[in-house]
Amino acid sequence: MLLTVAALVAGMVGCRPVQYQLTISSTEGGYVSRPGEGTFTYNEGRVVRVVARNCLGYWFSEWTGDVDTVDTLNSFVTTITMDGDYSIAATFRHICDR
Repeated sequence: MLLTVAALVAGMVGCRPVQYQLTISSTEGGYVSRPGEGTFTYNEGRVVRVVARNCLGYWFSEWTGDVDTVDTLNSFVTTITMDGDYSIAATFRHICDR
């Protein structure tokens, strides 16, 4: 039994978690404040909180791109579950476009 446990632990020492990349951008009229814009690396299964902010004269419309695991597409605050590489964008519209 002790040898089995030791073998399992020894086998796990070199294991690294699966990691995926999240690329975040925005359209004119706003930006992503959390975690920011650019490419970020997260462990598989991580739930990442994303927050978009609009500029004066614009309103947040939706998240676009690889949005299969985005929790709420029409909310400026949402989460995305990392089970693959994703590229998402915060989309903003000019207030006159309502």
